[in-house]
Amino acid sequence: MSMELIVDKYGIFVIIFFAIIGILYIFNLLSLFLMKRNKAQILPKLLLLVKNAQNEIEGIIRNLVNMGLLERVEEVNVMDLGSEDETVEILNRLSEEIGINIILSKEGVITEVFNYPYIIILDLRRLSPCEAMSCLLSNFKETSKIRTNFPEILGP
Repeated sequence: MSMELIVDKYGIFVIIFFAIIGILYIFNLLSLFLMKRNKAQILPKLLLLVKNAQNEIEGIIRNLVNMGLLERVEEVNVMDLGSEDETVEILNRLSEEIGINIILSKEGVITEVFNYPYIIILDLRRLSPCEAMSCLLSNFKETSKIRTNFPEILGP
């Protein structure tokens, strides 16, 4: 067999092989582009950890609503860690009124929240309400659309 005969016989297969590789490469680039676009649209889930917070929890959640932060998160989950006061009753009322999710067990957190790629967790047992809002706002790139009523504490 001469070299010309091999090229004539297998040349079309080589062209088809490289054409398939080129098409697969284009599909790969297209899928990377689409995945990058979809990642920008993922909203975080917010998980608030509370215990015996009857004096603060309603104000914190109403501030989240008034600041427009509920539109910037996928959902708000509040986990009560064994409150002995009226915290759970207040959370139940706010759940019906605003639509927050209340989690009362560790298994609920694992199934509801931790299977999500972007979670913001605030432990309100250790933070004051102003510190909690400041920490929460630091998770957003663009805070200019978030309404605050205490800018000297939270910044611009």
